Amino acid sequence: MTSLTTKGVNVDIKVDFHTESDTDGRAGFIFIYHISIRNHNRFPVQLLSRHWRIFDSNGEVRYVDGEGVVGLQPIIEPDQIFYYSSFCNLSTELGTMSGTYTLENLHSGNLLEVDIPTFELATPAIMN
Repeated sequence: MTSLTTKGVNVDIKVDFHTESDTDGRAGFIFIYHISIRNHNRFPVQLLSRHWRIFDSNGEVRYVDGEGVVGLQPIIEPDQIFYYSSFCNLSTELGTMSGTYTLENLHSGNLLEVDIPTFELATPAIMN
């Protein structure tokens, strides 16, 4: 598990290799990541957007930006945790993801940039 706390918000990540696919003669690897976001602040926050940097072992970098996560912009109360799972596909057996969440302090209206720690995407064969 990978974990990081930024500005009173803790992000924990666990990754599972899901499957290998073959589309039009091109290999693909699908990874599922499970994230928990815990608010250690004394004020509620709302997750407004995400920014991902996805790197594969061919040296390719992709950026993914969007509102919320999995179609939601959750409000996370003090000492509460929001859980979600999503997936990433790579053309290689090894890569990394990292990024940021933008959250709003619902008491002050200030925005918080919370770091998503770098985590590894690796097939079981690579790990051996």
